[in-house]
Amino acid sequence: MYRSYDINVTVLLTGNDELADGLASMIPEGIAVIRDPLAHQVASSLQIQSTPFAVIVSEGQIQNKSYLFSHQTLIQLTQNRIPLNLA
Repeated sequence: MYRSYDINVTVLLTGNDELADGLASMIPEGIAVIRDPLAHQVASSLQIQSTPFAVIVSEGQIQNKSYLFSHQTLIQLTQNRIPLNLA
């Protein structure tokens, strides 16, 4: 089960069909979902080849990212993130 964290998780989800609608409805509350046409533009600018794709952003920088193959991938992404700026 997805737990809420004090992090910004955003999912890019392209496509305007029933599959994309179904996937969007399965994203847990509290996670931002960016849909087309903006999702396609963001994915292109980040050189992402496929969606759904999730990014964790902190202080304006991407801290972790992953293609979402399953709900478990989303959980692992949020639980196992490693900050880029280790002191």
